[in-house]
Amino acid sequence: MKKIMLGLSIIFILTGCGKEKKLTYYCEEGTLKDQSCEVVTTEEAKITCKKGYTLKNDKCTKTKEEKATATKTCSDGYNLGGSVCLSIKSYKKITNKKCVLPAGVSEQTIEMADGSGKFNTNAYVENNKCLYTTCTSFNEEGKCLAMETKETSFKDETVCENGMMEVSGRCYKTSKVKTTYVCYEGKLKNKKCQITTEIPVTAKCSTYYTYNSQTKQCEKVTVTEALIKESK
Repeated sequence: MKKIMLGLSIIFILTGCGKEKKLTYYCEEGTLKDQSCEVVTTEEAKITCKKGYTLKNDKCTKTKEEKATATKTCSDGYNLGGSVCLSIKSYKKITNKKCVLPAGVSEQTIEMADGSGKFNTNAYVENNKCLYTTCTSFNEEGKCLAMETKETSFKDETVCENGMMEVSGRCYKTSKVKTTYVCYEGKLKNKKCQITTEIPVTAKCSTYYTYNSQTKQCEKVTVTEALIKESK
């Protein structure tokens, strides 16, 4: 009987000694990482921008203005022709009867000797007749003493209709050029391009703190050993 009890005691001791205790690591403050505790302390960052930049929506921005590019365009059916728009379709000239002065007579303004005024010698149409006024005698000062109205002839003339422009012998309708302004960079405002440049902010933190761009705060990480809890 004694031998049996001794055998059971030895088994119990061996079995009890073979069990390992479970160790659990934990932190009363901070976050457990491996076998350490990380405590993060935060403070507000001092945000500044470089000279010439202003803080806007957590970014440093600077806007400059440049002249917009002017582009000239025409309405449908017209092409740009210098300073005007010319119709794509061209037209033939028309024949007009033009009242002209006879050969040897030039247009001029002559003053009357009696002080009644001045008259022009240019040709004009009246009652379907081509007429012009001329001076028949002058005084010593070159002023007209007597004038006379005479009849001259019409001359055929090929011209473009009113409002049309002649280009290389053909007639074209005209319209005003439209000027539009374009920005190849930036936004258009009042015929100018506003170009905005953005750069990251400059964040200053206290000693031992670093700036976190995601949280936009200064952070300091303190690492301590984790506490241990035993369990069976």
